Order: sequence, then C-alpha cells, then structure tokens
Amino acid sequence: MAKKKKINPMPEDFPHVSAHLVVADMRKALDFYQKAFGFGTMGPPLKAGRDIVHAVVTHGNGAIMLGPPNPHANQKPPVALKLKAQPFGLYVYVKDVDAHHKKVKRYKGVQTTAPVDTFWGDRMYEVVDRDGHCWTFASRTSIPTMEEMAEAMRQMVGG
Repeated sequence: MAKKKKINPMPEDFPHVSAHLVVADMRKALDFYQKAFGFGTMGPPLKAGRDIVHAVVTHGNGAIMLGPPNPHANQKPPVALKLKAQPFGLYVYVKDVDAHHKKVKRYKGVQTTAPVDTFWGDRMYEVVDRDGHCWTFASRTSIPTMEEMAEAMRQMVGG
C-alpha cells in the first residue's frame, strides 16, 4: 500500500485570502476581466462539457475565483439579486489608474466614477461590472502621515 502524501492545508501556490465571484456568463466575464481590467488567468478554465464551471483570474499576487450561478448553493451574481447597494467590493492597485479608467470606460454595460485623489494617498475610481460586482481601482500617489490622515478625517466628518 502506497504511503499517503501529506497535504499542506495552507497552499503555497494560491493566496490564503481570495474572492469568489458568481458571474452570469463565464466566457464573457473572463473576456472582460482580461481585456478591460488587464487580469491574467491561473491555468485553463475548468469545463463540464462545453460549459466553463470554474476559472481563476489573477492580478499581481491576487487571485479571484469565478463561477456560474449555482441554484443548489443559492449563488447568483449581484445584478440578479436587484440590490440597491453594493454589499461587497474589491480594491485593486494598478500602475496608472487614469489610463486604466480610460480603458475600462470604453466597455458597454459598466458604470464608472471619475478618478479622484484620496486623503490616504491613493488616486482611485470605482466601476460596477455587468454582473453587478463593485471594483475600486487605485494607484498610490502619496504617503501621508497618520496625523495628516487623522486631520483629513476630522475635516471630512465636520469635527
């Protein structure tokens, strides 16, 4: 009898924290995330017949798993839930947030805000994709001190 190989419960080849997004159309979502957002993929998508049932998109050291709606697990994309607010968002750093925004704005079916400078030192914008997932893309532009950030927060809340 072969000796069972010990499995590391904390994979060394995958981030220990990652997101899982449910998307209505796996092919369209993969294409969009690669072309609009500039994401890569981790290996080929997993298929069941002709349907893609799982894929992983990557950016830097981050990974996001994608899956289709699953009625058995009550999983649907946010747009199918008709929510009035975004319950979850992803914050992604890119090299040039203004160029990234310009590229993403060209895609139909997305809603974006304009890039803005923040008190914590990032320039950022938000986009809601076709499935209703909220993304924030940012570039670090400065490194304010804790005192500068605290003062900016006080001014923001009127204190």
